[in-house]
Amino acid sequence: MEMHRRPHSLTAWLWWLAVLIAAVGGGAAYLLRLNAMDSGAVGWSNLIIAITVSLAGICIICATSGWWLRR
Repeated sequence: MEMHRRPHSLTAWLWWLAVLIAAVGGGAAYLLRLNAMDSGAVGWSNLIIAITVSLAGICIICATSGWWLRR
């Protein structure tokens, strides 16, 4: 029985999107943490980190869906 797999090129953009999201979100959180004088900066930084991890994680799960959802 032959398994039908998606070619790597179809999911490669999801990996790059996850890296881009992680870089932008990490940079934004870092810049907010530098502004430690503002009391709300740490809270916003934590929120950005949570959103970044969630979005990058969804991209990675979708990119590896061929491994998780074998039919």
